[in-house]
Order: sequence, then structure tokens, then C-alpha cells
Amino acid sequence: MDQSDTDGTFALVTIIPGRYVLTAIEDGWELQWAEEGVLKPYLRKGQTMEIASNEVKKVTV
Repeated sequence: MDQSDTDGTFALVTIIPGRYVLTAIEDGWELQWAEEGVLKPYLRKGQTMEIASNEVKKVTV
């Protein structure tokens, strides 16, 4: 999880290789992420991606 900069960009470093779902949630800091099902509606609309070891990706959401 990360918060975007004022221009809407962000950088995630030290990502463990694997399969992820990228999603953007406006004003999501109030969500109870640990509660089952809270993120489910967002994840359905998210972008699935695979990150390989030492890979650099630029993605627009």
C-alpha cells in the first residue's frame, strides 16, 4: 500500500516477485483493510500484473 504524490504518481520499491492486483482507491485511508471483504469490490476492478525479479514497470491506473 502506498499513497500517491501530489501529481498522482508513486513508486513502490523492493517488491517481492509475484502476481499482484493493482488498484487505485480515492481517499481509501479510512477503509478497514484487514476486515474480510472490504477490498473485494476494488480488487474486482483492479489490474492484474506479474512482477519478475529485478523488473522495472511503469503502469498507469
